[in-house]
Amino acid sequence: KTESEEDNLASIVFRLKEWLDKQEHLPHITNDKLLYHIAAASKGNCMRACKRLDTYYTVRTLIPEFFAHRDPSDEETERSAKCLAASFLPNITTPDGCRIFLIALLDQDPSAFDMLSFMRRVYMHLDMHFINGDLNPRQGIYFLIDAKGAGIGHIMKISPSVLRKAVFCTQDVYPIKIKGVVFINVNDFIKMTITTLVMPLFRLKIRKRFHIYGSQFEKLYSLIPRDVLPLEFGGNGMSVHEITDRSLQDLISQRAWFLTEGSDASDESKRSGKGPVNRPGCCVM
Repeated sequence: KTESEEDNLASIVFRLKEWLDKQEHLPHITNDKLLYHIAAASKGNCMRACKRLDTYYTVRTLIPEFFAHRDPSDEETERSAKCLAASFLPNITTPDGCRIFLIALLDQDPSAFDMLSFMRRVYMHLDMHFINGDLNPRQGIYFLIDAKGAGIGHIMKISPSVLRKAVFCTQDVYPIKIKGVVFINVNDFIKMTITTLVMPLFRLKIRKRFHIYGSQFEKLYSLIPRDVLPLEFGGNGMSVHEITDRSLQDLISQRAWFLTEGSDASDESKRSGKGPVNRPGCCVM
């Protein structure tokens, strides 16, 4: 970032804090790192940043199934981590400076799959990287999704409502730059599901960043260098299981934060005027 860009971000963060002090329905924020991510995602527009920050805390009230019960050491989180990998590859960036967020089935039995606990972990990981400063505010993210073992039994456990909320929170609420959504080991049924049910929920700009591959790892390597990938992808990194175990311990190390500031949400009883998003069940959610 140039010095002028840094100055602009700092100016917006300062104005965000001034605005936040006047919002009785929003929590007090002690960590500026989240505000820098909000400012960067708002492309220098202070009014947009205010709305985005409001939305960030409002969805925590409106969608408790994703944002309540944020205890990384509870049994539900542990079960989810045994079923699904969901974490950033540790200390890994692509040549263009992007981070890689890995999602993969560890237990292919559909009965072990729970979409809600999975999404809770995804957002806990993103929040942890915000507050720790592990993610640069302007850094892009590749979501790398290994569909090996996925089938109709898993798809049947994802309701359309939950899918819409997950896309909304990931695309429109969280202050991240989605550089690409890369699927590997995709069979014909999963490909049809992605193209007909998932992709239409994203904006066109993001849809153009979808990459759907079967077992053609060479195509994956053209996007993400082979050497930074986990062992299961032909790379030199840790195994997916090792990455998942490490990431769960990272979450647990932040347990005190998740149970306090990390669980903050809007207090709609104190809001004056209309909120930034509709309630669940309405068009946007």
